[in-house]
Amino acid sequence: MTAESTIDLSLLLSLFTIIFVGLTYYRSSKKDTSNDVKEQMKMSVKLDTICNTTNETRSDIKSINKQLTDLMETQILQGQELKTMWRRVDEHSEKLSEHEEKIINLEKENIKNEEN
Repeated sequence: MTAESTIDLSLLLSLFTIIFVGLTYYRSSKKDTSNDVKEQMKMSVKLDTICNTTNETRSDIKSINKQLTDLMETQILQGQELKTMWRRVDEHSEKLSEHEEKIINLEKENIKNEEN
C-alpha cells in the first residue's frame, strides 16, 4: 500500500465513521422525540383527568353549599314559626288567666248573692 492509498483509506474510514455517527444521532434523536411525544401525551391525559376531577369537586361543593343555604333558610323559617307559636301560646295563656279571673269573680258574686 502506498501512502496515498493509506490516506485515501483513512479519509474514507473517517467519512464512513462521520456518516455512521450522524445516522446514529439522527435515529436516537428520532426515538427520543417519539418518547417525548408519548410522555407528553401521557401527561396531557393525566392533566385532563386532574382537571375533570377538579371540576367535579367544584360542582359537588357548589351543590353542598346550595343544600346548606336551603337548610339554613328552612331553619330560619322554622325558628320564626316557633316564635309565632309561642307568642300565640302566651296570648292564649293570658286570655285563659283573664277568663279564670272572671269565673272566680262571678263565683264570688254568686256566693254573695246567695247569702243575701
